[in-house]
Amino acid sequence: MSLYTNSFLSKTGGVGMNDMGANLIRQKVGESRRLSEKRALKTVSLSTIILLLCTTLSMTISNQNVSARMWEPIQEISTDSTTERQWNVSLAAEDDKVYAVWADFEDGDYDIYYRYNDGASWLGEWEISTDTSGEWQINPSISVENGKLYVVWEQVNSTTRDIYYRHFDGTTWQPEMLLSTDIGWERQEAPDVAVDNGQVHVVWQDDYDGDWDVFYRHFDGTSWQPEQQISPDPWLEVHKNPSIAAEGGGIHVVWENISSGNFGIRYKHFNGLGWQPEVELSTDFIWDKSFPSVAVSGGNVHVVWGDRKSDGDYDIFYRHFDGVSWQPDQEISVDAGSELQFAPAIALDSAEVHVVWWEGGVGDNITYRYCDGVSWQPEEVIATFSGISWYGEYPVVSSAPGVVHVAWADSRDGDYDIMYTRSTEDITPPQSNTNPISPYWQTTTTFDVDWTATDDQDLANISLYYRFSPNNASWFPWAEWDYNNSTSGVFATGTFPFDAIDGDGFYEFYTIARDSSGNNEMPPLSADSIVGVDTDPPTGSIVINDGDEWTTSTSVTLTLTYFDALSGVDQVRYSNDGLWDSEPWETPSSTKAWIIPSGDGTKTVYYQVRDNAGLLSTTYSDDISLDTTPPVGSIIINDGDIWTTSPWVTLSLTYFDATSGVDQVRYSNDGVWDSESWEFPSTTKEWPLSFGDGVKTVYYQIKDNAGLLSNTYSDSIGLDTTEPVGFITVNNGDEWTNSTSVILTLGYLDSTSGVSQVRYSNDGLWDSEVWETPSTTKSWTITSGDEIKIIHYQIRDVAGLESMTYLDYIGLDTTQPTGSVNVNNGDELTASTSVTLSLAYWDSFSGVAKIRFSNDGIWDTEVWQSPSTEKPWLLTSGDGTKTVYYQIRDNAGLISETYTDDIELDTTPPTIVSISPPNGVTGVEISTNIEVTFSERMDQSATVDSFSLVKGQTEIDGMIVWTIDGRTMFFIPTGDLEYNTTYQIFILTGARDIAGNSMVGASDTSFTTKEVEEETQEEPLTTTDYWWIILVLVIILLIIALIVVGRRKRSQTEEVPTDEENGLESSEANQSNDVNET
Repeated sequence: MSLYTNSFLSKTGGVGMNDMGANLIRQKVGESRRLSEKRALKTVSLSTIILLLCTTLSMTISNQNVSARMWEPIQEISTDSTTERQWNVSLAAEDDKVYAVWADFEDGDYDIYYRYNDGASWLGEWEISTDTSGEWQINPSISVENGKLYVVWEQVNSTTRDIYYRHFDGTTWQPEMLLSTDIGWERQEAPDVAVDNGQVHVVWQDDYDGDWDVFYRHFDGTSWQPEQQISPDPWLEVHKNPSIAAEGGGIHVVWENISSGNFGIRYKHFNGLGWQPEVELSTDFIWDKSFPSVAVSGGNVHVVWGDRKSDGDYDIFYRHFDGVSWQPDQEISVDAGSELQFAPAIALDSAEVHVVWWEGGVGDNITYRYCDGVSWQPEEVIATFSGISWYGEYPVVSSAPGVVHVAWADSRDGDYDIMYTRSTEDITPPQSNTNPISPYWQTTTTFDVDWTATDDQDLANISLYYRFSPNNASWFPWAEWDYNNSTSGVFATGTFPFDAIDGDGFYEFYTIARDSSGNNEMPPLSADSIVGVDTDPPTGSIVINDGDEWTTSTSVTLTLTYFDALSGVDQVRYSNDGLWDSEPWETPSSTKAWIIPSGDGTKTVYYQVRDNAGLLSTTYSDDISLDTTPPVGSIIINDGDIWTTSPWVTLSLTYFDATSGVDQVRYSNDGVWDSESWEFPSTTKEWPLSFGDGVKTVYYQIKDNAGLLSNTYSDSIGLDTTEPVGFITVNNGDEWTNSTSVILTLGYLDSTSGVSQVRYSNDGLWDSEVWETPSTTKSWTITSGDEIKIIHYQIRDVAGLESMTYLDYIGLDTTQPTGSVNVNNGDELTASTSVTLSLAYWDSFSGVAKIRFSNDGIWDTEVWQSPSTEKPWLLTSGDGTKTVYYQIRDNAGLISETYTDDIELDTTPPTIVSISPPNGVTGVEISTNIEVTFSERMDQSATVDSFSLVKGQTEIDGMIVWTIDGRTMFFIPTGDLEYNTTYQIFILTGARDIAGNSMVGASDTSFTTKEVEEETQEEPLTTTDYWWIILVLVIILLIIALIVVGRRKRSQTEEVPTDEENGLESSEANQSNDVNET
């Protein structure tokens, strides 16, 4: 186990090291450090550490003289005039609030006053008892649960002493009530109250039978139950000063007992079912025992009292029940044998037991001691004063989580006042750290480590810990280096001198502080500070131009090394004279471009390295010789020719160097001396030019034996081996033309010698075509005749090279397209301006491109459209004959003739001109026929469907015959009409003309036949009758003629080729008249 681990245990185990134990460890560490000259031992054996820990632990416990609690300044919480007396204080605490009641002598008698602290400050006091003049209310006791308060007190008048109770329900104080019952002369005194889960428990002492006994009464959550005596009652036996505690339905009561000259402390317990037999807690019966106090937590019962059994004066004794049995009593007060410890009070906070008492003798004190659940901590004097009487000043204690509240009465200002203080446990460890060490790298093995420490109360000591690493990766264990026991206060700083005994490497540091309450700081997760120790200078080397003997330039390259094993290389510097006076430090690199002084001769470069610790290397250097005179020469290609048609040429060369002589030469086609090889010099050389036509330059360079290069010499010649190129486009790429005159768009290029002339041909034979000056456009005439035409084009450059033959195509079309238009399938009439055009279009060569339509045939704003076989079209308004015009354009731009078709527009509805018999006429012959004449030719089928002759609800059957003009309709009844009968003629709006216009309104007329005649003589046929017979025969003959004509047309259609076979797209409309017979 390392000393770091030992330190960790001592700072987390809850017990701090005293100086003696710490010195033992430091002595052991000092001995281990001396085991090695280079490195101190960082660990001691496990048995040694355990021995040291046990020794330190025992000494720390036995010599401990500090408390981990912090007491606030004492404050007076009662307010009064200079002669007013307040005493008999009682406290209760819950969460962060504390409540106090006391007896206050303000208006000539004692009253009960109340005040509470909300966790931040004490609020105003209130009188909570009510009395008449001369009554005293004294000895109050208070208990709290869930913010509700329960107070009892003793009320004294001229004849009796009674127990009173008052309750604060969390909002208001309820009326006070009398708890004790008496026969008018006995005394009830010294009440105490406890509350548990809403049930209130009260005890007091009562002398109703001539001696003092302990009485008990409780509120069960609904009502107060009768009081009962819980102490035994032998004659003249005294039971007084009871104290009560309650928890989980259990009730615990202790009191003083005096019986036949024997003194004792009695305990009685109610276990939820009944009161159990009392238990004697004190272990002797000779000496006085007084003022017991009881508290309970988790089933453990704790009792304290004053007892004279030990040394003849009063001391504080303590005994507790651990849930199984009562443990032996023990004296918990410490004295010199003559002072008095008296009137203790007890409170619990979880496992902690808190006790206060009054102590007199050398001085008058309020003394406090607590048990942390394991052992009793040293007692503390929390108040010192003088001039206290034996009445009312005894302290009381109450606790809430982490806080202990103490109150008492003292007369330090001439009258009795209520004093209060509270404490919290000091569990906050101190904080410390080593300050950053600057500079980070130390070049000596001794340096200072500064530290800073803080605590909320009082610092006690601080130790410095360190660990070492040779590489900042693997670390030796932590070890304590030094300590300082002279720290105090809430803030301290200091310095530990440190010696890096482990040599060069890395050292980490942290501190551990301890305060005077025994709180130890936890070791940090990482070091507070780190430092590097480096005492070895860096090393390096320098080589100029890879060790060359000569250089031809003052610009050289330094090849460098630099190394530092620990802190690393920081910067380097260079010099041409080695004086190190103005040379700047710079970032190191493995190579460095450097300028040596001008002038041929031997040159020296100096080099130095500095590490991060600031240490300097020795001065390194290297030498090189400088030669700066280059060789000279010349080059000529093909004896100075301007052009060549071959890529191979002959170079004529010269070369000369006046100093070291020519060593080698090299040649290049691009002048970029990257991959060209050096070779032996000669006066001529066969050389290939670079690929591709154009001006070619050959470059030539010479190198002397010192490595100096001449200027680059060069000569140029033109190389041309490539034909010219170009293109031809006819009419900007149009596919068709309707003219033999076209425009050629031309391109021509020769990147070397340039274009000289061009020529054109319609047949591509190049037999008689003339070369001419090139241009970008040319007017040209193609051969006649509708077909695809080819134009040929050729280019010749200045060097006489001819290009390939370029071609372009265009179609020649000089024939117009054809077509037809048909409105509404050939109908003669239409009732709507919206019609449908049936279309045909044809072009035998370039094909149809667009079509257009017109109502006026002027072709000014009409838009060309994609062709289709059918087109919805809108006629101009107004009845009459309408003509639709139609044109076709082919892909060559030729436009057809204008095609037309007519249709009659009729939008006027028909009317009835006359009806026979007229409306309302009587005496009509029974053989009469009905005659209706319309304003225009009618749609016979629709009109017949809209006509009816009705008798009552019965429609009359008959035959309908129309006149040839289609305007007059005759209805011939099947038989004679009936005599003296009224008939109605209906013509509904479904009747329409042949254009489709319906009648605006229906017609309803009537007539009445003549009365029956006695004798009827058959009349001969009249002229009218003969005409009717002739009319019927004519109609029949017309129908037969129409049938015959229709059959002949169909037979002709089958023999003649159709429009589709002729390449036309067309539509055909047929019209027939309906003849209806019933």
